[in-house]
Amino acid sequence: MKKIFFTLFFIVFSTNLYASNIKKVYFAGGCFWCMEESFDKVDGVIKTISGYSGGHIKNPKYKDVVKNTTGHYETLEITYDPSIINFSKEIIMIKSIFRLLNFKTLLILLLYFVFKNENKSVRAYEIKEESMKPALLPEEYVLSLKIKEPPKRGDIVIFTNKEKNIDVIKRVIGLPNESVASSDGSITINSEKLDEPWGQNLTDDFVTIELGPDEIFVLGDQRNISTSDSRTLGPVKYEDCWKLKLRYWPYHRFKTYE
Repeated sequence: MKKIFFTLFFIVFSTNLYASNIKKVYFAGGCFWCMEESFDKVDGVIKTISGYSGGHIKNPKYKDVVKNTTGHYETLEITYDPSIINFSKEIIMIKSIFRLLNFKTLLILLLYFVFKNENKSVRAYEIKEESMKPALLPEEYVLSLKIKEPPKRGDIVIFTNKEKNIDVIKRVIGLPNESVASSDGSITINSEKLDEPWGQNLTDDFVTIELGPDEIFVLGDQRNISTSDSRTLGPVKYEDCWKLKLRYWPYHRFKTYE
């Protein structure tokens, strides 16, 4: 069993700065993204800086640290005025953090904890393609859940292109037992034009595709640059897909999905 992700560690030293009484304190925990925004709102906190502490390699990158192979902890450096706020006792700091944590932060910590323990129903994914812009952008991070029942039209799913052995992310356009085709740049479902808000470009015409009871038809939102979708791969079995549930990074684009 891996160590619990969001156990908070508190480094018990602070540093005098300049000739004034300004000090620094360091918090090493599971997620500096979550703590940074909360502490920025606290009276007496001058600034916060995210980084890493401990570990056995220099200048680690985030992708290395989250694999738990470098020995680092995600750390927040807080510059503060001790005449306004007191970080001298651990119990005070613990109470402050949990008072500041909001629902979004707790949700991120919970889902990350599940993922870090290799739960087979949850997986993380880094957006690497541009075919889902503007809904999803490259270098964003999302969490998804294994699909156990047919998705809805418009859902975003992740699946493996077995020909290239790569994971791709697309939007569900056609549902089980439907007929999907394209004519004059528009998608038709059961011979009726689909009024969709997602497609950013016209779709190349393709012949009718009949979906089975366990199959879906998927496309990228940027139709002119989308590859590895149902136009080339054919129908996708929804039980092989993961449904997008949460975009957790960057923090300012945090979003949950039904």
